[in-house]
Amino acid sequence: MIPAEICHPSMALIDSLNDQMMQDALDTIDERRDQILIHLQNYQQPTARYYNSKIKNRPLKVDDLILRRVFENTKEEEDGKLGTNWKGPYQVT
Repeated sequence: MIPAEICHPSMALIDSLNDQMMQDALDTIDERRDQILIHLQNYQQPTARYYNSKIKNRPLKVDDLILRRVFENTKEEEDGKLGTNWKGPYQVT
């Protein structure tokens, strides 16, 4: 063996280990993906629980007056940036 191959392995050795290294990398990626998914779910559950605790259920009754939100894709172009964001009032039937 030449002294250069002691410090820097030859291409023949690198090619033989390449498949094993690629398989190890794929396993590591799958494990990391699972860890991230668990961490994301652990974050989202309390956040959703907090948000849902602040929501008030307001059932609509007949003859209630409501406003309908106007979305960007349904706004009139001549209204411009300062156009109304709500339409109505509408009556629940």
